[in-house]
Amino acid sequence: MTAEAEGKTIPRIPAGERTDLITIGVACYNIEDYIARCIESLLHQTYDNLEILLIDDGGEDSTRAICEEYAKKDDRIRVIPQENRGLGGARNTAIREAKGTYIAFVDGDDIVDPRMYEALLSALRANEAQIAVCRYLQVKEQGARTVSFFEEHQAKDLWEAPYMIAMDGKEALHALVEENEKIVIQNAGWNKLYPVSLIGELRFPEKKKYEDIVYTPMLLAKAQRVAYVDAPLYGYVVEREGSIMAGGVGRAILTDQIPQYEACIRFLKEHDDALAALYEYNVYKKMLLLYTEARRSRDMEKRACKEDIAAYIRTAKDKMERIYGARGANPHEKLRMQLFLAHPFLYNCFMDLNEGIVLPLRSRRRAS
Repeated sequence: MTAEAEGKTIPRIPAGERTDLITIGVACYNIEDYIARCIESLLHQTYDNLEILLIDDGGEDSTRAICEEYAKKDDRIRVIPQENRGLGGARNTAIREAKGTYIAFVDGDDIVDPRMYEALLSALRANEAQIAVCRYLQVKEQGARTVSFFEEHQAKDLWEAPYMIAMDGKEALHALVEENEKIVIQNAGWNKLYPVSLIGELRFPEKKKYEDIVYTPMLLAKAQRVAYVDAPLYGYVVEREGSIMAGGVGRAILTDQIPQYEACIRFLKEHDDALAALYEYNVYKKMLLLYTEARRSRDMEKRACKEDIAAYIRTAKDKMERIYGARGANPHEKLRMQLFLAHPFLYNCFMDLNEGIVLPLRSRRRAS
Protein backbone atom coordinates (compact mmCIF):
# COMPACT_ATOMS: atom_id res chain seq x y z
CA MET A 1 0.00 0.00 0.00
CA THR A 2 1.49 3.31 -1.08
CA ALA A 3 -1.36 5.46 0.20
CA GLU A 4 -0.50 8.83 1.66
CA ALA A 5 -0.75 7.18 5.06
CA GLU A 6 0.89 9.97 7.05
CA GLY A 7 -2.51 11.55 7.43
CA LYS A 8 -3.64 15.17 7.16
CA THR A 9 -6.13 17.23 9.10
CA ILE A 10 -9.67 17.55 7.75
CA PRO A 11 -10.58 21.17 6.99
CA ARG A 12 -13.94 22.49 8.18
CA ILE A 13 -16.28 23.55 5.38
CA PRO A 14 -17.00 27.30 5.58
CA ALA A 15 -20.67 28.31 5.69
CA GLY A 16 -20.45 29.89 2.24
CA GLU A 17 -19.19 26.68 0.68
CA ARG A 18 -22.01 24.39 1.81
CA THR A 19 -23.78 24.55 -1.52
CA ASP A 20 -23.58 20.86 -2.50
CA LEU A 21 -26.68 18.92 -1.55
CA ILE A 22 -26.08 15.50 0.04
CA THR A 23 -28.83 12.90 -0.30
CA ILE A 24 -28.96 10.38 2.55
CA GLY A 25 -30.99 7.26 1.75
CA VAL A 26 -32.25 5.57 4.91
CA ALA A 27 -33.55 2.02 4.61
CA CYS A 28 -36.46 1.49 7.02
CA TYR A 29 -38.14 -1.83 7.69
CA ASN A 30 -39.96 -2.68 10.94
CA ILE A 31 -37.60 -0.63 13.13
CA GLU A 32 -40.09 1.42 15.15
CA ASP A 33 -37.87 1.24 18.26
CA TYR A 34 -34.78 2.56 16.46
CA ILE A 35 -35.73 4.88 13.59
CA ALA A 36 -36.26 8.04 15.68
CA ARG A 37 -32.76 7.72 17.12
CA CYS A 38 -31.32 7.37 13.62
CA ILE A 39 -33.24 10.34 12.22
CA GLU A 40 -32.19 12.54 15.16
CA SER A 41 -28.53 11.74 14.46
CA LEU A 42 -29.01 12.90 10.85
CA LEU A 43 -30.88 16.07 11.73
CA HIS A 44 -28.02 17.16 13.96
CA GLN A 45 -25.30 16.95 11.31
CA THR A 46 -22.85 19.85 11.27
CA TYR A 47 -23.30 19.88 7.47
CA ASP A 48 -26.99 20.65 7.13
CA ASN A 49 -27.51 20.93 3.36
CA LEU A 50 -29.12 17.52 3.31
CA GLU A 51 -31.94 15.65 1.64
CA ILE A 52 -33.02 12.78 3.89
CA LEU A 53 -34.98 10.06 2.07
CA LEU A 54 -36.70 7.68 4.46
CA ILE A 55 -37.51 4.59 2.39
CA ASP A 56 -40.22 2.58 4.14
CA ASP A 57 -39.69 -0.85 2.62
CA GLY A 58 -43.16 -2.30 3.15
CA GLY A 59 -42.92 -2.63 6.92
CA GLU A 60 -45.84 -3.62 9.13
CA ASP A 61 -45.16 -1.67 12.34
CA SER A 62 -45.30 2.08 13.12
CA THR A 63 -41.98 2.94 11.41
CA ARG A 64 -43.68 4.79 8.56
CA ALA A 65 -45.86 6.83 10.94
CA ILE A 66 -42.79 7.90 12.90
CA CYS A 67 -41.02 8.90 9.68
CA GLU A 68 -44.02 10.96 8.55
CA GLU A 69 -44.10 12.83 11.86
CA TYR A 70 -40.48 13.84 11.35
CA ALA A 71 -41.21 14.88 7.75
CA LYS A 72 -43.84 17.31 9.05
CA LYS A 73 -41.22 18.98 11.26
CA ASP A 74 -38.31 19.23 8.80
CA ASP A 75 -38.64 19.93 5.08
CA ARG A 76 -35.32 18.19 4.37
CA ILE A 77 -37.08 14.86 4.96
CA ARG A 78 -39.09 12.91 2.39
CA VAL A 79 -40.85 9.64 3.18
CA ILE A 80 -41.04 7.18 0.29
CA PRO A 81 -43.16 4.06 0.90
CA GLN A 82 -42.75 1.00 -1.32
CA GLU A 83 -43.51 -2.69 -1.43
CA ASN A 84 -40.84 -4.80 0.22
CA ARG A 85 -37.77 -5.01 -2.01
CA GLY A 86 -35.09 -5.57 0.61
CA LEU A 87 -32.20 -3.35 1.65
CA GLY A 88 -30.83 -3.23 -1.89
CA GLY A 89 -34.22 -2.20 -3.25
CA ALA A 90 -34.52 0.59 -0.69
CA ARG A 91 -31.11 1.94 -1.67
CA ASN A 92 -31.97 1.75 -5.37
CA THR A 93 -35.06 3.85 -4.68
CA ALA A 94 -32.85 6.41 -2.91
CA ILE A 95 -30.54 6.52 -5.95
CA ARG A 96 -33.50 7.02 -8.29
CA GLU A 97 -35.07 9.76 -6.15
CA ALA A 98 -31.85 11.56 -5.17
CA LYS A 99 -31.63 15.28 -5.94
CA GLY A 100 -28.22 15.68 -4.35
CA THR A 101 -24.81 15.91 -5.96
CA TYR A 102 -23.62 13.31 -3.46
CA ILE A 103 -25.34 10.31 -1.90
CA ALA A 104 -24.86 8.25 1.25
CA PHE A 105 -26.71 5.27 2.67
CA VAL A 106 -27.74 4.61 6.26
CA ASP A 107 -29.44 1.59 7.84
CA GLY A 108 -32.35 2.91 9.87
CA ASP A 109 -31.38 1.11 13.07
CA ASP A 110 -27.89 2.66 13.15
CA ILE A 111 -26.57 6.00 14.44
CA VAL A 112 -24.31 8.61 12.88
CA ASP A 113 -21.75 10.98 14.38
CA PRO A 114 -22.92 14.61 13.86
CA ARG A 115 -19.69 15.43 12.03
CA MET A 116 -19.76 12.50 9.62
CA TYR A 117 -20.98 14.09 6.39
CA GLU A 118 -19.07 17.32 6.79
CA ALA A 119 -15.90 15.27 7.32
CA LEU A 120 -16.54 12.98 4.34
CA LEU A 121 -17.44 15.80 1.96
CA SER A 122 -14.45 17.84 3.12
CA ALA A 123 -12.16 14.84 2.55
CA LEU A 124 -13.63 14.32 -0.94
CA ARG A 125 -13.02 17.93 -1.90
CA ALA A 126 -9.57 18.22 -0.35
CA ASN A 127 -8.32 15.14 -2.20
CA GLU A 128 -10.34 15.50 -5.42
CA ALA A 129 -11.65 12.01 -4.65
CA GLN A 130 -14.68 10.11 -5.93
CA ILE A 131 -15.33 8.10 -2.76
CA ALA A 132 -14.90 9.02 0.90
CA VAL A 133 -14.85 6.34 3.58
CA CYS A 134 -14.71 6.49 7.39
CA ARG A 135 -14.15 4.03 10.19
CA TYR A 136 -17.11 2.72 12.17
CA LEU A 137 -17.91 1.23 15.55
CA GLN A 138 -19.80 -1.99 16.10
CA VAL A 139 -22.24 -1.09 18.87
CA LYS A 140 -24.09 -3.79 20.75
CA GLU A 141 -27.75 -2.95 21.12
CA GLN A 142 -28.42 -1.85 24.69
CA GLY A 143 -31.46 0.37 24.30
CA ALA A 144 -30.88 3.95 25.41
CA ARG A 145 -27.29 3.14 26.42
CA THR A 146 -26.35 2.58 22.77
CA VAL A 147 -26.19 6.29 21.96
CA SER A 148 -24.12 7.23 25.00
CA PHE A 149 -21.75 4.32 24.29
CA PHE A 150 -21.24 5.57 20.73
CA GLU A 151 -20.73 9.17 21.85
CA GLU A 152 -18.04 8.13 24.31
CA HIS A 153 -16.05 6.56 21.47
CA GLN A 154 -16.31 9.41 19.00
CA ALA A 155 -13.08 10.97 17.80
CA LYS A 156 -12.90 13.99 20.13
CA ASP A 157 -10.41 16.02 18.09
CA LEU A 158 -11.66 15.30 14.58
CA TRP A 159 -10.77 18.71 13.15
CA GLU A 160 -7.33 18.92 14.78
CA ALA A 161 -5.80 15.44 14.44
CA PRO A 162 -4.35 14.09 11.13
CA TYR A 163 -7.21 11.72 10.29
CA MET A 164 -7.40 12.18 6.51
CA ILE A 165 -5.61 9.70 4.22
CA ALA A 166 -5.66 9.65 0.39
CA MET A 167 -5.13 6.72 -1.97
CA ASP A 168 -6.03 5.68 -5.47
CA GLY A 169 -8.95 3.39 -6.22
CA LYS A 170 -6.75 0.34 -6.77
CA GLU A 171 -5.11 0.79 -3.37
CA ALA A 172 -8.53 1.08 -1.75
CA LEU A 173 -9.69 -2.10 -3.51
CA HIS A 174 -6.59 -3.90 -2.22
CA ALA A 175 -7.27 -2.64 1.31
CA LEU A 176 -10.81 -4.04 1.06
CA VAL A 177 -9.77 -7.48 -0.20
CA GLU A 178 -6.76 -7.72 2.13
CA GLU A 179 -9.04 -6.82 5.07
CA ASN A 180 -6.52 -4.17 6.07
CA GLU A 181 -6.96 -3.28 9.74
CA LYS A 182 -5.34 0.15 9.38
CA ILE A 183 -7.49 1.26 6.46
CA VAL A 184 -10.90 -0.34 7.05
CA ILE A 185 -12.80 0.06 3.77
CA GLN A 186 -15.44 -2.67 4.29
CA ASN A 187 -18.06 -3.84 1.80
CA ALA A 188 -20.75 -1.83 3.58
CA GLY A 189 -22.43 1.04 1.79
CA TRP A 190 -23.15 2.96 5.00
CA ASN A 191 -19.67 4.31 5.87
CA LYS A 192 -19.16 6.04 2.52
CA LEU A 193 -20.07 9.12 0.52
CA TYR A 194 -20.19 9.07 -3.29
CA PRO A 195 -20.98 11.48 -6.11
CA VAL A 196 -24.24 10.33 -7.70
CA SER A 197 -22.47 10.57 -11.05
CA LEU A 198 -19.98 7.85 -10.01
CA ILE A 199 -22.78 5.36 -9.39
CA GLY A 200 -24.20 5.82 -12.88
CA GLU A 201 -26.30 2.79 -13.81
CA LEU A 202 -24.85 0.56 -11.08
CA ARG A 203 -27.57 -0.77 -8.75
CA PHE A 204 -27.79 -3.03 -5.72
CA PRO A 205 -29.23 -6.55 -6.07
CA GLU A 206 -32.79 -6.55 -4.73
CA LYS A 207 -34.48 -8.87 -2.25
CA LYS A 208 -31.09 -10.28 -1.38
CA LYS A 209 -28.97 -10.09 1.74
CA TYR A 210 -25.25 -9.24 1.55
CA GLU A 211 -26.09 -6.76 -1.20
CA ASP A 212 -22.83 -4.81 -0.74
CA ILE A 213 -20.44 -7.67 -1.53
CA VAL A 214 -20.14 -6.93 -5.26
CA TYR A 215 -21.38 -3.33 -5.29
CA THR A 216 -18.54 -1.80 -3.28
CA PRO A 217 -15.66 -3.43 -5.22
CA MET A 218 -17.27 -2.27 -8.46
CA LEU A 219 -17.43 1.33 -7.22
CA LEU A 220 -13.86 1.24 -5.92
CA ALA A 221 -12.70 -0.01 -9.31
CA LYS A 222 -14.39 3.00 -10.94
CA ALA A 223 -12.80 5.54 -8.57
CA GLN A 224 -9.52 7.20 -9.47
CA ARG A 225 -9.04 8.51 -5.95
CA VAL A 226 -10.41 7.57 -2.51
CA ALA A 227 -10.31 9.63 0.69
CA TYR A 228 -10.22 7.78 4.00
CA VAL A 229 -11.19 9.37 7.33
CA ASP A 230 -9.45 7.39 10.04
CA ALA A 231 -12.07 8.10 12.71
CA PRO A 232 -15.19 6.11 13.75
CA LEU A 233 -18.08 8.28 12.58
CA TYR A 234 -20.74 5.59 12.01
CA GLY A 235 -22.31 3.47 14.74
CA TYR A 236 -23.27 0.08 13.30
CA VAL A 237 -25.69 -1.55 15.72
CA VAL A 238 -25.12 -5.30 15.93
CA GLU A 239 -26.94 -8.16 17.64
CA ARG A 240 -30.28 -6.41 17.33
CA GLU A 241 -33.09 -8.95 17.33
CA GLY A 242 -34.39 -9.31 13.79
CA SER A 243 -31.34 -7.79 12.10
CA ILE A 244 -29.52 -9.55 9.26
CA MET A 245 -26.31 -9.96 11.22
CA ALA A 246 -27.94 -11.23 14.42
CA GLY A 247 -28.92 -14.56 12.89
CA GLY A 248 -25.47 -16.03 12.22
CA VAL A 249 -25.53 -19.11 10.00
CA GLY A 250 -28.70 -19.43 7.93
CA ARG A 251 -30.01 -20.35 4.50
CA ALA A 252 -29.11 -16.87 3.24
CA ILE A 253 -25.45 -17.90 3.43
CA LEU A 254 -26.22 -20.41 0.68
CA THR A 255 -28.84 -18.53 -1.33
CA ASP A 256 -27.41 -15.01 -1.13
CA GLN A 257 -23.93 -14.74 0.36
CA ILE A 258 -22.07 -17.44 -1.56
CA PRO A 259 -23.52 -16.36 -4.96
CA GLN A 260 -22.46 -12.77 -4.19
CA TYR A 261 -18.95 -13.96 -3.29
CA GLU A 262 -18.78 -15.89 -6.55
CA ALA A 263 -19.90 -12.83 -8.51
CA CYS A 264 -17.24 -10.73 -6.80
CA ILE A 265 -14.54 -13.30 -7.60
CA ARG A 266 -15.54 -13.17 -11.28
CA PHE A 267 -15.41 -9.38 -11.23
CA LEU A 268 -12.00 -9.26 -9.54
CA LYS A 269 -10.55 -11.77 -12.00
CA GLU A 270 -11.26 -9.26 -14.76
CA HIS A 271 -9.11 -6.67 -12.97
CA ASP A 272 -6.44 -8.49 -10.96
CA ASP A 273 -6.24 -12.29 -10.81
CA ALA A 274 -3.83 -12.24 -7.84
CA LEU A 275 -6.28 -10.09 -5.89
CA ALA A 276 -9.13 -12.41 -6.87
CA ALA A 277 -7.12 -15.36 -5.50
CA LEU A 278 -6.66 -13.60 -2.15
CA TYR A 279 -10.36 -12.76 -2.06
CA GLU A 280 -11.23 -16.41 -2.74
CA TYR A 281 -8.81 -17.47 0.02
CA ASN A 282 -10.69 -15.23 2.48
CA VAL A 283 -14.03 -16.65 1.33
CA TYR A 284 -12.97 -20.24 2.07
CA LYS A 285 -11.53 -19.14 5.40
CA LYS A 286 -14.94 -17.71 6.34
CA MET A 287 -16.76 -20.80 5.09
CA LEU A 288 -14.68 -23.06 7.32
CA LEU A 289 -15.64 -20.92 10.31
CA LEU A 290 -19.30 -20.97 9.31
CA TYR A 291 -19.15 -24.75 8.98
CA THR A 292 -17.87 -24.99 12.55
CA GLU A 293 -20.58 -22.62 13.75
CA ALA A 294 -23.27 -24.73 12.04
CA ARG A 295 -21.82 -27.96 13.45
CA ARG A 296 -21.83 -26.64 17.02
CA SER A 297 -25.22 -24.95 16.86
CA ARG A 298 -28.19 -26.36 18.74
CA ASP A 299 -30.50 -24.68 16.27
CA MET A 300 -31.67 -27.39 13.86
CA GLU A 301 -32.13 -24.90 11.01
CA LYS A 302 -28.53 -23.77 11.35
CA ARG A 303 -27.25 -27.33 11.64
CA ALA A 304 -29.14 -28.19 8.45
CA CYS A 305 -26.83 -25.78 6.57
CA LYS A 306 -23.73 -27.74 7.54
CA GLU A 307 -23.62 -30.20 4.65
CA ASP A 308 -24.31 -27.58 2.00
CA ILE A 309 -21.53 -25.39 3.40
CA ALA A 310 -19.27 -28.44 3.41
CA ALA A 311 -20.11 -29.12 -0.23
CA TYR A 312 -19.05 -25.59 -1.15
CA ILE A 313 -15.82 -25.88 0.84
CA ARG A 314 -14.91 -29.01 -1.12
CA THR A 315 -14.81 -26.93 -4.31
CA ALA A 316 -11.45 -25.60 -3.04
CA LYS A 317 -9.84 -28.95 -3.84
CA ASP A 318 -8.82 -28.03 -7.39
CA LYS A 319 -7.75 -24.49 -6.46
CA MET A 320 -5.40 -25.14 -3.54
CA GLU A 321 -2.19 -23.89 -5.11
CA ARG A 322 -3.82 -20.79 -6.56
CA ILE A 323 -5.69 -19.54 -3.49
CA TYR A 324 -3.24 -20.63 -0.79
CA GLY A 325 -0.37 -19.33 -2.84
CA ALA A 326 -1.92 -15.85 -2.80
CA ARG A 327 0.10 -13.07 -1.23
CA GLY A 328 -1.04 -12.73 2.38
CA ALA A 329 -2.44 -16.27 2.65
CA ASN A 330 -1.69 -17.92 6.00
CA PRO A 331 -0.12 -21.41 5.73
CA HIS A 332 -2.07 -22.45 8.84
CA GLU A 333 -5.27 -21.89 6.91
CA LYS A 334 -3.99 -24.20 4.18
CA LEU A 335 -3.44 -26.88 6.83
CA ARG A 336 -7.00 -26.47 8.06
CA MET A 337 -8.34 -26.83 4.55
CA GLN A 338 -6.20 -29.90 3.91
CA LEU A 339 -7.56 -31.50 7.08
CA PHE A 340 -11.11 -30.74 6.02
CA LEU A 341 -10.60 -32.11 2.52
CA ALA A 342 -9.00 -35.26 3.94
CA HIS A 343 -12.02 -35.70 6.22
CA PRO A 344 -14.20 -33.18 8.10
CA PHE A 345 -13.75 -35.31 11.25
CA LEU A 346 -10.04 -34.44 11.29
CA TYR A 347 -10.83 -30.75 10.89
CA ASN A 348 -13.45 -30.92 13.65
CA CYS A 349 -11.00 -32.58 16.04
CA PHE A 350 -8.37 -29.94 15.24
CA MET A 351 -10.78 -27.05 15.83
CA ASP A 352 -12.14 -28.47 19.09
CA LEU A 353 -8.66 -29.24 20.40
CA ASN A 354 -7.29 -25.87 19.35
CA GLU A 355 -10.15 -23.81 20.80
CA GLY A 356 -10.82 -25.98 23.83
CA ILE A 357 -7.25 -26.59 25.03
CA VAL A 358 -4.46 -24.91 23.03
CA LEU A 359 -5.77 -21.34 22.92
CA PRO A 360 -6.86 -21.25 26.61
CA LEU A 361 -3.40 -22.54 27.61
CA ARG A 362 -1.73 -19.79 25.57
CA SER A 363 -3.94 -17.18 27.17
CA ARG A 364 -3.09 -18.38 30.68
CA ARG A 365 0.63 -18.32 29.87
CA ARG A 366 0.40 -14.74 28.58
CA ALA A 367 -1.51 -13.70 31.70
CA SER A 368 1.11 -15.25 34.00
